[in-house]
Amino acid sequence: MFVFSLKTSKRQMAWAVVCVLLLIAILLTLALWPETTPTAAAAENDSGKAFLAALGYTAGDGEVREVRLPDTADATLTTYNALQKTAGMDLSAYCGKTVRLCTYTVTDHPAGEAVAHLYVYKDRVVGGDISSPTAGGFCEALLPRAAGVTHGTTG
Repeated sequence: MFVFSLKTSKRQMAWAVVCVLLLIAILLTLALWPETTPTAAAAENDSGKAFLAALGYTAGDGEVREVRLPDTADATLTTYNALQKTAGMDLSAYCGKTVRLCTYTVTDHPAGEAVAHLYVYKDRVVGGDISSPTAGGFCEALLPRAAGVTHGTTG
């Protein structure tokens, strides 16, 4: 038989009870804390669709992934950044940073099949394009769509 005895004062017992009650309160708070209603991906999806709608495009559901831009701009990024500058954006400040790449299907592009890419850094669109997913397609800057206007493209 094992007997354990402990001699404590009333003050030590009061602190022990306070600590146990505090631990129970923290655990209950964590267990009952409501999850955010829209998930981050859903909110990102809605804000990306709204951004494209403001430019005059209708977008389907998208996918979000994180990408890291190169530390220094190579020839490909320099050419792509020239396209960004036609839309008033510049990716050179984001070299070496991780951004979210949101890709959407554009359902009403005049050329038919098209996708929109949005580069988002700290909840702000910092670059992107509308392009054809087919070989030999087009790549347009993110400019407001107007009837009969051809945007800057790269081949």
